[in-house]
Amino acid sequence: MAARREVDSQLLARAHRGEPKRCTAETPAERAAVHRAEYERRLVHHGDLSARQALGHDAPGDVLPVVTFFAQLGAGASVLEDVTVSRRGARSVARYLGLVVLLGEGRISPAAFERQVASWRPITILEAWRST
Repeated sequence: MAARREVDSQLLARAHRGEPKRCTAETPAERAAVHRAEYERRLVHHGDLSARQALGHDAPGDVLPVVTFFAQLGAGASVLEDVTVSRRGARSVARYLGLVVLLGEGRISPAAFERQVASWRPITILEAWRST
């Protein structure tokens, strides 16, 4: 993240009054003062929320991925649809399905597939809406 630059207090006071605006700021110092004033205004209204959250979006860790994949459950294989997993679990599912494609195309051997997948931890399912 870039270091915060000092902004001239007189320019900042003018920016808080709305004299230079984004479209009328002529110098880099005026633009910096306008941006700082906008940032401070947002900070007052939204406190500890990020700019993205202040616009109504979820925080990066608030929404977990929903995936569909084949899994070995007990005696046979099943298709799990709309399953909520952790981000690590979603990456594992994607990597596993990519290896299945390579195996199906004959680009890796069954032994190589088994070597890669055998040491993986099971994928933890956090929430399942529908399973077939």
